[in-house]
Amino acid sequence: MKKMRYFFAALAVLAGCNNPSGTEKDRTAPVLSAGSVSAYENTVAGTTAAVHFTSNEAGTYYVVVYQGAATPPADGAAVEAAFKGGVTGSTKARDTGSATANTAVNASLTGLTKDTAYQAHVTVKDGAGNYSDVWSSGVFTPTEGAHYTLTYDYEGADGGTSETTASVTKDYPYVLTAAPTRTGYDFAGWYTGDNGTGTQLTGANGESLSAWPSASGATVYAGWILTANTYAVGTTGPAGGLICWKDETGYAYEGVVYHYLEAAPPPAGGETEYQWGGCEVVCADTGTAIGTGAANTVYLAAHDHDEVVWGSHVHDAARACADYSVVHNTVTYDDWFLPSKDELALMYTHLKAAGLGGFSIKYYWSSSQATDTNDYRSAFIQNFSSGASSYTLKDHAYVDAASAKDISVRPMRAF
Repeated sequence: MKKMRYFFAALAVLAGCNNPSGTEKDRTAPVLSAGSVSAYENTVAGTTAAVHFTSNEAGTYYVVVYQGAATPPADGAAVEAAFKGGVTGSTKARDTGSATANTAVNASLTGLTKDTAYQAHVTVKDGAGNYSDVWSSGVFTPTEGAHYTLTYDYEGADGGTSETTASVTKDYPYVLTAAPTRTGYDFAGWYTGDNGTGTQLTGANGESLSAWPSASGATVYAGWILTANTYAVGTTGPAGGLICWKDETGYAYEGVVYHYLEAAPPPAGGETEYQWGGCEVVCADTGTAIGTGAANTVYLAAHDHDEVVWGSHVHDAARACADYSVVHNTVTYDDWFLPSKDELALMYTHLKAAGLGGFSIKYYWSSSQATDTNDYRSAFIQNFSSGASSYTLKDHAYVDAASAKDISVRPMRAF
Protein backbone atom coordinates (compact mmCIF):
# COMPACT_ATOMS: atom_id res chain seq x y z
CA MET A 1 0.00 0.00 0.00
CA LYS A 2 2.84 2.37 0.83
CA LYS A 3 4.36 1.76 -2.61
CA MET A 4 1.01 2.53 -4.26
CA ARG A 5 0.80 5.85 -2.38
CA TYR A 6 4.28 6.77 -3.61
CA PHE A 7 3.26 5.85 -7.17
CA PHE A 8 0.16 8.11 -7.19
CA ALA A 9 2.08 10.95 -5.55
CA ALA A 10 4.66 10.75 -8.31
CA LEU A 11 1.93 10.91 -10.94
CA ALA A 12 0.53 14.05 -9.30
CA VAL A 13 3.96 15.71 -9.36
CA LEU A 14 4.37 14.87 -13.06
CA ALA A 15 0.93 16.27 -13.85
CA GLY A 16 1.81 19.50 -12.05
CA CYS A 17 5.01 19.82 -14.08
CA ASN A 18 3.13 19.46 -17.35
CA ASN A 19 0.44 21.98 -16.30
CA PRO A 20 1.98 24.26 -13.66
CA SER A 21 -1.16 26.39 -13.34
CA GLY A 22 -3.18 23.42 -12.33
CA THR A 23 -5.91 24.36 -14.82
CA GLU A 24 -7.06 22.24 -17.69
CA LYS A 25 -5.75 23.30 -21.12
CA ASP A 26 -8.29 24.82 -23.56
CA ARG A 27 -9.00 22.13 -26.14
CA THR A 28 -12.14 23.69 -27.65
CA ALA A 29 -11.70 24.61 -31.31
CA PRO A 30 -13.29 27.70 -32.83
CA VAL A 31 -16.36 27.21 -34.99
CA LEU A 32 -16.82 29.08 -38.27
CA SER A 33 -20.16 30.11 -39.73
CA ALA A 34 -21.79 32.34 -42.35
CA GLY A 35 -19.07 31.73 -44.91
CA SER A 36 -19.40 33.32 -48.36
CA VAL A 37 -17.28 34.82 -51.13
CA SER A 38 -17.82 37.82 -53.40
CA ALA A 39 -15.43 38.41 -56.27
CA TYR A 40 -15.25 41.11 -58.91
CA GLU A 41 -12.82 42.82 -61.20
CA ASN A 42 -12.14 46.10 -59.42
CA THR A 43 -10.73 49.03 -61.36
CA VAL A 44 -8.62 50.15 -58.41
CA ALA A 45 -7.24 46.94 -56.92
CA GLY A 46 -7.37 44.60 -59.91
CA THR A 47 -9.39 41.39 -59.74
CA THR A 48 -10.10 40.68 -56.09
CA ALA A 49 -12.21 38.53 -53.81
CA ALA A 50 -13.68 39.18 -50.38
CA VAL A 51 -14.13 36.14 -48.13
CA HIS A 52 -16.77 36.64 -45.44
CA PHE A 53 -17.09 34.47 -42.33
CA THR A 54 -17.62 34.59 -38.56
CA SER A 55 -15.80 32.77 -35.75
CA ASN A 56 -17.31 32.14 -32.34
CA GLU A 57 -13.85 32.63 -30.80
CA ALA A 58 -11.18 35.27 -31.18
CA GLY A 59 -7.99 34.25 -32.91
CA THR A 60 -5.91 34.54 -36.07
CA TYR A 61 -7.51 33.67 -39.38
CA TYR A 62 -5.74 32.21 -42.40
CA VAL A 63 -7.24 32.20 -45.89
CA VAL A 64 -5.75 30.54 -48.96
CA VAL A 65 -7.22 30.38 -52.43
CA TYR A 66 -6.58 27.44 -54.75
CA GLN A 67 -7.32 27.45 -58.43
CA GLY A 68 -10.25 25.35 -59.62
CA ALA A 69 -11.44 22.48 -57.46
CA ALA A 70 -7.97 21.43 -56.25
CA THR A 71 -7.84 19.15 -53.21
CA PRO A 72 -8.45 21.33 -50.15
CA PRO A 73 -6.03 21.44 -47.18
CA ALA A 74 -6.53 18.50 -44.82
CA ASP A 75 -6.96 20.63 -41.68
CA GLY A 76 -6.39 24.04 -40.16
CA ALA A 77 -2.67 23.43 -39.68
CA ALA A 78 -2.41 22.68 -43.39
CA VAL A 79 -4.16 25.98 -44.23
CA GLU A 80 -1.68 27.88 -42.05
CA ALA A 81 1.23 26.02 -43.65
CA ALA A 82 -0.08 26.82 -47.14
CA PHE A 83 -0.42 30.50 -46.16
CA LYS A 84 3.12 30.61 -44.83
CA GLY A 85 4.36 28.92 -47.98
CA GLY A 86 3.44 32.02 -49.99
CA VAL A 87 1.65 32.50 -53.28
CA THR A 88 3.16 29.61 -55.12
CA GLY A 89 2.07 26.23 -56.46
CA SER A 90 -1.56 25.59 -55.57
CA THR A 91 -1.92 28.81 -53.56
CA LYS A 92 -3.02 31.69 -55.79
CA ALA A 93 -3.93 34.23 -53.10
CA ARG A 94 -3.84 34.48 -49.31
CA ASP A 95 -4.73 36.67 -46.36
CA THR A 96 -4.41 36.66 -42.58
CA GLY A 97 -5.54 38.87 -39.73
CA SER A 98 -7.30 38.99 -36.39
CA ALA A 99 -10.76 37.56 -35.90
CA THR A 100 -12.97 38.99 -33.16
CA ALA A 101 -15.43 36.61 -31.53
CA ASN A 102 -18.87 36.64 -33.18
CA THR A 103 -17.89 39.52 -35.49
CA ALA A 104 -17.98 39.25 -39.26
CA VAL A 105 -14.57 39.08 -40.95
CA ASN A 106 -14.10 40.36 -44.50
CA ALA A 107 -10.78 38.99 -45.72
CA SER A 108 -9.51 40.72 -48.84
CA LEU A 109 -7.67 38.81 -51.56
CA THR A 110 -5.93 40.32 -54.57
CA GLY A 111 -4.04 39.10 -57.61
CA LEU A 112 -6.77 36.87 -59.01
CA THR A 113 -7.65 36.56 -62.69
CA LYS A 114 -11.02 37.43 -64.11
CA ASP A 115 -13.10 34.53 -65.47
CA THR A 116 -10.91 31.94 -63.69
CA ALA A 117 -12.35 29.39 -61.23
CA TYR A 118 -11.11 29.43 -57.61
CA GLN A 119 -11.94 27.98 -54.21
CA ALA A 120 -11.20 29.61 -50.84
CA HIS A 121 -10.21 27.73 -47.66
CA VAL A 122 -10.38 29.30 -44.20
CA THR A 123 -9.36 28.40 -40.66
CA VAL A 124 -9.16 30.28 -37.37
CA LYS A 125 -6.51 29.45 -34.79
CA ASP A 126 -7.32 30.49 -31.22
CA GLY A 127 -4.88 31.59 -28.52
CA ALA A 128 -4.48 28.03 -27.24
CA GLY A 129 -3.41 26.79 -30.66
CA ASN A 130 -6.69 25.09 -31.54
CA TYR A 131 -7.73 25.23 -35.21
CA SER A 132 -11.28 25.43 -36.45
CA ASP A 133 -12.44 22.96 -39.04
CA VAL A 134 -11.56 24.19 -42.51
CA TRP A 135 -14.36 26.11 -44.19
CA SER A 136 -14.16 25.76 -47.96
CA SER A 137 -16.17 27.90 -50.31
CA GLY A 138 -17.80 26.64 -53.42
CA VAL A 139 -16.00 27.26 -56.68
CA PHE A 140 -16.27 30.95 -57.60
CA THR A 141 -15.28 32.83 -60.73
CA PRO A 142 -14.50 36.55 -60.52
CA THR A 143 -16.33 38.58 -63.12
CA GLU A 144 -16.35 42.25 -63.87
CA GLY A 145 -18.33 43.88 -61.07
CA ALA A 146 -20.42 47.01 -61.05
CA HIS A 147 -18.36 50.14 -60.52
CA TYR A 148 -19.69 53.19 -58.70
CA THR A 149 -18.51 56.77 -59.00
CA LEU A 150 -17.30 58.87 -56.08
CA THR A 151 -17.20 62.61 -56.71
CA TYR A 152 -14.53 64.66 -54.94
CA ASP A 153 -15.41 67.79 -52.96
CA TYR A 154 -12.05 69.31 -52.11
CA GLU A 155 -13.40 71.66 -49.42
CA GLY A 156 -11.29 74.73 -50.12
CA ALA A 157 -8.14 72.98 -51.41
CA ASP A 158 -5.81 75.28 -53.35
CA GLY A 159 -3.79 72.56 -55.08
CA GLY A 160 -3.89 68.94 -56.22
CA THR A 161 -7.48 69.09 -57.42
CA SER A 162 -7.14 67.84 -61.00
CA GLU A 163 -9.01 64.58 -60.38
CA THR A 164 -12.78 64.95 -60.14
CA THR A 165 -14.02 61.37 -59.60
CA ALA A 166 -12.91 57.88 -58.56
CA SER A 167 -14.36 54.41 -59.23
CA VAL A 168 -15.13 51.88 -56.48
CA THR A 169 -16.77 48.47 -56.21
CA LYS A 170 -19.04 47.35 -53.39
CA ASP A 171 -17.32 45.22 -50.70
CA TYR A 172 -13.83 46.01 -51.96
CA PRO A 173 -11.06 48.28 -50.71
CA TYR A 174 -10.16 51.30 -52.80
CA VAL A 175 -7.65 54.13 -53.04
CA LEU A 176 -8.62 57.79 -53.48
CA THR A 177 -6.36 60.68 -54.37
CA ALA A 178 -4.06 61.92 -51.62
CA ALA A 179 -2.88 64.90 -53.68
CA PRO A 180 -5.00 67.84 -52.42
CA THR A 181 -3.26 70.64 -50.57
CA ARG A 182 -4.60 73.65 -48.70
CA THR A 183 -2.45 76.44 -47.35
CA GLY A 184 -2.28 76.33 -43.55
CA TYR A 185 -3.79 72.85 -43.30
CA ASP A 186 -2.83 69.18 -43.35
CA PHE A 187 -4.92 66.74 -45.39
CA ALA A 188 -6.60 64.22 -43.06
CA GLY A 189 -8.36 61.95 -45.56
CA TRP A 190 -11.80 61.62 -47.17
CA TYR A 191 -15.12 61.74 -45.29
CA THR A 192 -18.82 61.20 -46.00
CA GLY A 193 -19.71 64.65 -44.63
CA ASP A 194 -18.29 68.09 -45.26
CA ASN A 195 -15.69 69.68 -43.01
CA GLY A 196 -14.48 66.36 -41.64
CA THR A 197 -17.90 65.17 -40.47
CA GLY A 198 -19.66 61.88 -41.00
CA THR A 199 -17.65 58.68 -41.44
CA GLN A 200 -13.95 58.80 -42.27
CA LEU A 201 -13.42 56.75 -45.43
CA THR A 202 -9.66 56.96 -45.95
CA GLY A 203 -6.50 57.98 -44.20
CA ALA A 204 -4.29 60.83 -45.37
CA ASN A 205 -2.63 58.40 -47.81
CA GLY A 206 -5.96 57.94 -49.62
CA GLU A 207 -6.23 54.23 -48.76
CA SER A 208 -9.67 53.08 -47.64
CA LEU A 209 -10.20 52.17 -43.99
CA SER A 210 -12.74 49.52 -45.02
CA ALA A 211 -14.44 48.19 -48.13
CA TRP A 212 -16.90 50.40 -50.02
CA PRO A 213 -20.20 49.53 -48.31
CA SER A 214 -22.93 50.29 -50.83
CA ALA A 215 -24.08 49.60 -54.36
CA SER A 216 -24.10 53.30 -55.23
CA GLY A 217 -21.80 56.26 -55.62
CA ALA A 218 -21.52 59.34 -53.43
CA THR A 219 -19.78 62.65 -52.92
CA VAL A 220 -16.72 62.40 -50.67
CA TYR A 221 -15.33 65.38 -48.79
CA ALA A 222 -11.74 66.31 -48.01
CA GLY A 223 -10.98 66.58 -44.31
CA TRP A 224 -8.52 69.25 -43.17
CA ILE A 225 -6.61 69.75 -39.92
CA LEU A 226 -5.31 73.19 -39.02
CA THR A 227 -1.51 73.03 -39.23
CA ALA A 228 -0.08 73.93 -35.85
CA ASN A 229 1.74 77.28 -35.66
CA THR A 230 1.75 77.80 -39.41
CA TYR A 231 0.50 81.40 -39.33
CA ALA A 232 0.35 83.57 -36.24
CA VAL A 233 -1.61 86.81 -35.95
CA GLY A 234 0.54 89.68 -37.20
CA THR A 235 2.72 87.51 -39.46
CA THR A 236 2.77 87.40 -43.26
CA GLY A 237 0.03 85.29 -44.80
CA PRO A 238 0.12 83.18 -47.97
CA ALA A 239 -1.00 86.12 -50.15
CA GLY A 240 1.63 88.49 -48.77
CA GLY A 241 -0.76 90.32 -46.44
CA LEU A 242 -0.93 90.10 -42.66
CA ILE A 243 -2.87 87.60 -40.55
CA CYS A 244 -5.39 89.43 -38.36
CA TRP A 245 -7.37 86.46 -37.04
CA LYS A 246 -6.73 82.79 -36.30
CA ASP A 247 -9.23 80.53 -34.59
CA GLU A 248 -9.17 76.79 -33.87
CA THR A 249 -12.93 76.48 -34.35
CA GLY A 250 -13.20 78.77 -37.35
CA TYR A 251 -16.37 79.59 -39.23
CA ALA A 252 -18.21 77.92 -42.11
CA TYR A 253 -19.00 79.59 -45.40
CA GLU A 254 -20.43 77.72 -48.38
CA GLY A 255 -19.56 74.35 -46.85
CA VAL A 256 -15.92 75.17 -46.04
CA VAL A 257 -14.53 75.95 -42.58
CA TYR A 258 -12.07 78.84 -42.44
CA HIS A 259 -9.62 79.42 -39.60
CA TYR A 260 -7.64 82.46 -40.78
CA LEU A 261 -8.34 86.00 -41.97
CA GLU A 262 -5.66 87.86 -43.91
CA ALA A 263 -5.63 91.61 -44.60
CA ALA A 264 -4.30 92.62 -48.00
CA PRO A 265 -0.94 94.37 -48.17
CA PRO A 266 -1.11 98.17 -48.58
CA PRO A 267 -1.49 99.22 -52.23
CA ALA A 268 1.76 100.26 -53.88
CA GLY A 269 0.22 103.46 -55.24
CA GLY A 270 -1.32 104.52 -51.94
CA GLU A 271 -4.83 104.23 -50.53
CA THR A 272 -7.81 105.52 -52.54
CA GLU A 273 -11.13 106.83 -51.27
CA TYR A 274 -14.31 104.92 -52.17
CA GLN A 275 -18.06 105.27 -51.93
CA TRP A 276 -20.01 102.41 -50.38
CA GLY A 277 -23.01 102.85 -52.72
CA GLY A 278 -26.32 104.61 -53.13
CA CYS A 279 -28.00 105.96 -50.00
CA GLU A 280 -31.54 104.98 -50.85
CA VAL A 281 -30.81 101.29 -51.55
CA VAL A 282 -31.60 99.12 -48.52
CA CYS A 283 -29.23 96.13 -48.23
CA ALA A 284 -31.00 93.88 -45.78
CA ASP A 285 -28.76 90.89 -46.43
CA THR A 286 -25.53 92.17 -44.89
CA GLY A 287 -24.21 90.87 -41.59
CA THR A 288 -21.81 92.35 -39.06
CA ALA A 289 -20.22 89.24 -37.47
CA ILE A 290 -16.92 87.53 -38.20
CA GLY A 291 -17.52 85.24 -41.15
CA THR A 292 -20.09 87.42 -42.94
CA GLY A 293 -17.81 89.67 -44.99
CA ALA A 294 -17.47 87.32 -47.95
CA ALA A 295 -21.24 86.82 -48.28
CA ASN A 296 -21.81 90.56 -47.84
CA THR A 297 -19.39 91.31 -50.67
CA VAL A 298 -20.95 88.79 -53.05
CA TYR A 299 -24.35 90.34 -52.39
CA LEU A 300 -23.19 93.93 -52.74
CA ALA A 301 -21.00 93.41 -55.80
CA ALA A 302 -23.95 91.77 -57.57
CA HIS A 303 -26.02 94.93 -57.10
CA ASP A 304 -25.02 98.18 -58.75
CA HIS A 305 -25.09 100.73 -55.96
CA ASP A 306 -22.94 103.35 -57.68
CA GLU A 307 -24.37 106.85 -57.74
CA VAL A 308 -22.30 109.83 -58.85
CA VAL A 309 -22.98 112.11 -55.92
CA TRP A 310 -19.61 113.50 -54.93
CA GLY A 311 -17.90 114.34 -58.19
CA SER A 312 -15.18 111.80 -59.03
CA HIS A 313 -15.93 109.55 -56.05
CA VAL A 314 -17.80 106.87 -57.97
CA HIS A 315 -16.06 103.68 -56.80
CA ASP A 316 -18.05 100.92 -55.18
CA ALA A 317 -16.20 99.66 -52.08
CA ALA A 318 -17.42 96.06 -52.23
CA ARG A 319 -16.74 95.68 -55.95
CA ALA A 320 -13.25 97.10 -55.52
CA CYS A 321 -12.45 94.34 -53.03
CA ALA A 322 -14.15 91.62 -55.08
CA ASP A 323 -12.11 92.63 -58.14
CA TYR A 324 -8.83 92.87 -56.26
CA SER A 325 -6.10 90.30 -56.91
CA VAL A 326 -2.45 90.00 -56.00
CA VAL A 327 0.40 87.72 -57.07
CA HIS A 328 2.62 86.44 -54.28
CA ASN A 329 5.32 83.81 -54.71
CA THR A 330 4.02 83.21 -58.28
CA VAL A 331 0.50 82.40 -57.01
CA THR A 332 -2.46 84.63 -57.90
CA TYR A 333 -4.88 85.31 -55.04
CA ASP A 334 -8.26 86.70 -56.15
CA ASP A 335 -10.58 85.59 -53.34
CA TRP A 336 -10.79 88.93 -51.51
CA PHE A 337 -13.79 90.62 -49.94
CA LEU A 338 -14.77 93.79 -48.09
CA PRO A 339 -14.64 92.88 -44.38
CA SER A 340 -17.73 93.02 -42.21
CA LYS A 341 -17.96 95.43 -39.27
CA ASP A 342 -16.48 92.92 -36.79
CA GLU A 343 -13.86 91.68 -39.26
CA LEU A 344 -12.73 95.26 -39.90
CA ALA A 345 -12.35 95.73 -36.14
CA LEU A 346 -9.90 92.79 -36.15
CA MET A 347 -7.72 94.67 -38.64
CA TYR A 348 -7.57 97.64 -36.30
CA THR A 349 -7.07 95.67 -33.08
CA HIS A 350 -4.47 93.17 -34.28
CA LEU A 351 -2.69 95.16 -36.98
CA LYS A 352 -3.10 98.96 -36.90
CA ALA A 353 -2.98 99.18 -33.09
CA ALA A 354 0.20 97.10 -33.18
CA GLY A 355 1.80 99.37 -35.76
CA LEU A 356 1.32 96.90 -38.61
CA GLY A 357 -0.36 96.98 -42.02
CA GLY A 358 0.55 100.38 -43.42
CA PHE A 359 -2.91 101.89 -42.89
CA SER A 360 -2.56 105.50 -44.07
CA ILE A 361 -6.17 106.69 -44.12
CA LYS A 362 -8.19 107.46 -41.01
CA TYR A 363 -11.44 105.67 -41.94
CA TYR A 364 -12.20 102.35 -43.67
CA TRP A 365 -15.47 100.93 -44.95
CA SER A 366 -16.99 97.69 -43.74
CA SER A 367 -19.43 95.65 -45.84
CA SER A 368 -22.12 95.97 -43.16
CA GLN A 369 -25.08 98.27 -43.62
CA ALA A 370 -26.08 100.19 -40.53
CA THR A 371 -29.25 98.95 -38.85
CA ASP A 372 -32.63 100.61 -39.25
CA THR A 373 -32.37 101.91 -35.68
CA ASN A 374 -29.25 103.80 -36.80
CA ASP A 375 -29.83 104.80 -40.40
CA TYR A 376 -30.26 102.29 -43.20
CA ARG A 377 -28.88 104.91 -45.60
CA SER A 378 -25.53 104.50 -43.85
CA ALA A 379 -22.87 101.79 -43.55
CA PHE A 380 -20.46 101.03 -40.74
CA ILE A 381 -16.94 102.45 -40.85
CA GLN A 382 -13.93 102.04 -38.56
CA ASN A 383 -11.82 104.89 -37.28
CA PHE A 384 -8.23 103.64 -37.57
CA SER A 385 -6.93 106.47 -35.39
CA SER A 386 -9.12 105.92 -32.35
CA GLY A 387 -10.47 102.42 -33.03
CA ALA A 388 -14.08 103.62 -32.74
CA SER A 389 -16.78 102.13 -34.94
CA SER A 390 -19.44 104.42 -36.36
CA TYR A 391 -21.50 104.84 -39.52
CA THR A 392 -21.85 107.36 -42.30
CA LEU A 393 -23.91 107.83 -45.46
CA LYS A 394 -23.18 105.22 -48.11
CA ASP A 395 -22.61 107.71 -50.91
CA HIS A 396 -19.88 109.56 -49.02
CA ALA A 397 -16.26 109.03 -49.87
CA TYR A 398 -15.31 110.99 -46.77
CA VAL A 399 -16.82 111.61 -43.36
CA ASP A 400 -16.57 115.38 -43.29
CA ALA A 401 -16.46 117.30 -46.58
CA ALA A 402 -14.92 120.32 -44.89
CA SER A 403 -11.89 118.39 -43.62
CA ALA A 404 -11.85 115.84 -46.48
CA LYS A 405 -11.53 112.80 -44.22
CA ASP A 406 -11.38 110.10 -46.87
CA ILE A 407 -12.82 106.61 -46.45
CA SER A 408 -10.91 103.79 -48.09
CA VAL A 409 -11.05 99.98 -48.16
CA ARG A 410 -8.63 97.22 -47.20
CA PRO A 411 -9.53 93.87 -48.80
CA MET A 412 -9.54 90.72 -46.69
CA ARG A 413 -9.44 87.01 -47.54
CA ALA A 414 -10.18 83.86 -45.56
CA PHE A 415 -8.40 80.52 -45.70
